[in-house]
Amino acid sequence: MINKNQLKFILPFVVFAILAILLLFGSRLQYDYNPDDQINQTDSACYIANCHGLEIECGPQKAEICTMEYAVGDACRKYAECAVVNNNCQPNYNDKFNACKSCVLDCKQKYEGNPDQLLNCETTCADI
Repeated sequence: MINKNQLKFILPFVVFAILAILLLFGSRLQYDYNPDDQINQTDSACYIANCHGLEIECGPQKAEICTMEYAVGDACRKYAECAVVNNNCQPNYNDKFNACKSCVLDCKQKYEGNPDQLLNCETTCADI
């Protein structure tokens, strides 16, 4: 049986041995790490990167934290897409988005000083 005095003497050596082993294997793992071995998903990741309006911005990260405010053109964003074309992440303007955007721009021009009418007009654009 080990008494307290022996334990006080042995314990620091055991702790030191464990730390040495962890440091030895930890540094070995660090040198064996090769980032090229991992799948790089950001090369093909292409998402809508902004939250509001008719101007669609694309990038490797999704816009996830957006304000609750509403901007003119938000109704058309359901038709917005981003795609990788020639290794560039860019907006992919489809016919529905283009038609909705054109309609909203017409509404903006027509109801410039009347936000209620503009909003009513814009909701008809989203159903194109």
